[in-house]
Amino acid sequence: MMGIEMKKIPLISSSFLFLLIIVWTLCSCHHTQYFVLSQCLDNEKSILLEFKDNFRFSSPDASAKLKIWNQSTDCCQWSGVECDSDSRVASLDLSREQITGSIGNSSSLFRLQHLQVLDLSSNHIEGSIPSSIDSRKLLVNESTSTTSCRLSDMNLSNNNFDGPIPMWIFQQCKYLLRLDLSLNRFDGTLKLDPLNQISNIGPKYPGLDFRHVHWNFSCNRLVELEPPLPISNLTDYGHNIYIDLHSNNFQGKFPPLPFKIANLDCSNNNFTSIDPDFGIYLSRTFFLSFSNNSLYGSIPTALCNTTSLRLINLEYNYLDGTIPDCLGFLYFLTVLNLKGNNLRGVIPANFGDNVRYLQTLDLNGNFFQGRVPRSLANIEGLRVLDLGNNRFNDVFPCHLKRLPNLQVLILRSNEFYGTVGCRKVNHSIWPMLQIMDLAVNNFRGELRAKHLFNWRSMMVGTSDQQLQQGRLISDVAPGSCVNVNQRYYQNTATVTLKGNTYELQYILTIFSIIDFSNNLLHGELPVELGNLNGLVVLNLSHNSFSGKIPPSIGNLSQIQSLDLSCNIFSERIPTQLANLNFLGYLNLSYNKLSGKIPTSTQLQSFDASSYEGNQGLYGPPLAPFNGNEVDPRTNSQGSDWSSKSVLEWMLMGAEVGFPVGITVILGPLLYIRRYREWYCSYLHILVMKILCKEGYARRRRRVRQQRRRR
Repeated sequence: MMGIEMKKIPLISSSFLFLLIIVWTLCSCHHTQYFVLSQCLDNEKSILLEFKDNFRFSSPDASAKLKIWNQSTDCCQWSGVECDSDSRVASLDLSREQITGSIGNSSSLFRLQHLQVLDLSSNHIEGSIPSSIDSRKLLVNESTSTTSCRLSDMNLSNNNFDGPIPMWIFQQCKYLLRLDLSLNRFDGTLKLDPLNQISNIGPKYPGLDFRHVHWNFSCNRLVELEPPLPISNLTDYGHNIYIDLHSNNFQGKFPPLPFKIANLDCSNNNFTSIDPDFGIYLSRTFFLSFSNNSLYGSIPTALCNTTSLRLINLEYNYLDGTIPDCLGFLYFLTVLNLKGNNLRGVIPANFGDNVRYLQTLDLNGNFFQGRVPRSLANIEGLRVLDLGNNRFNDVFPCHLKRLPNLQVLILRSNEFYGTVGCRKVNHSIWPMLQIMDLAVNNFRGELRAKHLFNWRSMMVGTSDQQLQQGRLISDVAPGSCVNVNQRYYQNTATVTLKGNTYELQYILTIFSIIDFSNNLLHGELPVELGNLNGLVVLNLSHNSFSGKIPPSIGNLSQIQSLDLSCNIFSERIPTQLANLNFLGYLNLSYNKLSGKIPTSTQLQSFDASSYEGNQGLYGPPLAPFNGNEVDPRTNSQGSDWSSKSVLEWMLMGAEVGFPVGITVILGPLLYIRRYREWYCSYLHILVMKILCKEGYARRRRRVRQQRRRR
């Protein structure tokens, strides 16, 4: 008997626990917005049908909701309509209905007195929102005879609204927790004082969940933020306020805020400065972006007044000076993006000692110098390290070999020197690496396969992530409003493909790139390079690599861009390159390759410029075989002797002296046509070799000139 009772105890406990959950859920319902199925009121049905008649459709079949509204059915059952427990329309969702027209001052929409949720997003509604409403009949609360509307969620995004944003939205809709006016044509001034009326209502209406307030004004034509009245005592009401102002025409000084804020996105505007007391509004802030503005001066030390910051994005401004030491004490910081400014000096030596959660450090396009701090090795979660286009002078950063999660390493266009790789390592460093850009530096020596070409994330089938293509956003102008409803911070990397600069987005997916171009590397390429069959871009141009092109290159099944130009590769082009089905760009020019270009629709589809400067190559797209094919094994020696002889002859002539030089060189050039043609031909070859080998200097200057977007 005791055994039976003991078995029943867990059943009773489980039932009792289930009952408690039900009771708790019912008791907490008054804190949550909910709608029920009920019979709608006739007057509200008439209002909805009148509202429907005010709009047109871009095509007869465009509507999925409004087309089924009719007088004979219950409006609470209509698609896009939800009613509350009193059978009053509480939610109206007509998003993506392809409706056109405008909202007038007498629109029936404003007579839905109990409407809490309104979604008209992604339509073609145009015109301005009425600047005022008739308080005698519109949005009236019958129980209190006030004009305070009940809207808590209004989404008018992605339409063609224009004109100023009416202030009655904030003055009367004091429950408004979520407001999305993005992707329209609103202009004029945005006043901050009315926003404060909503932000401080939390204590007065404890029944509503005011923990999160979202206001989105992005992607409009707003030109001015009107500061609030002087604030004697800034109050923290305990809720998280999210404000999105990105991609407008705001300019001048960013004013003080009337409330503390959790998320502030002011990117893609023309702000020139920030209020000196800005730090007092940041005690609750975790996301702060002023990217793509015109901020001058030094980095505001007010940013250090909060320990809650997770993301700081100040890229593409005119900030100068150094990195404040205090930024290294923001313990929870995960992203620090200072790309494209005029910052100088060195990275603080102890910067990496305290920012243990940092995942992205982007300092590209500044004037930093010195060495890469050893303390960065303490940031074990670091995924993206972009130090490109600066003046760092250091050896290959082997001290960072302990970073197991590093996925992007960009050292491009600096003054790094020495060999590439770490000798005192018995295993592959950075197994998660996907992008490695060492281009335009002074690295020299040979590439050691043991420590470089075993990156697991560059091998198809060995990564834990699904193979995806990165997204090139070169055709998307900075600050453009794309996928605004899914906007959040995306790591990007500046890469060079086909001689052009691109912004690569979603770099934490598998988009593998190796760029060692414009260095002083030499020797033969390791066969192990072919193991990286997930590579999408490989650029080894403008070095002194020699020997045969490894046939294992044909194993790079995902490769889309391959540049081996301006090296000393010799012998034939491997036939295995014909297997690269995704190859969209190929450059083998200015090497010492010879023989017939392998027969393949893929290889022969490229322009002749992909193969020029290789004296012994023939076959489509180059000229056919002329019967004088140079032996690949002797081509290198003969070419060296020919170029060397011409160069030595010219130098000897110069040493004789100016008068003899005039006679020997300029005389035949002026009077002997055959000599003039011969001289110009060899001079052209010599100049092309010099330009090809020394082209990295010119590229470096061009990169520094073009790295600023303005």
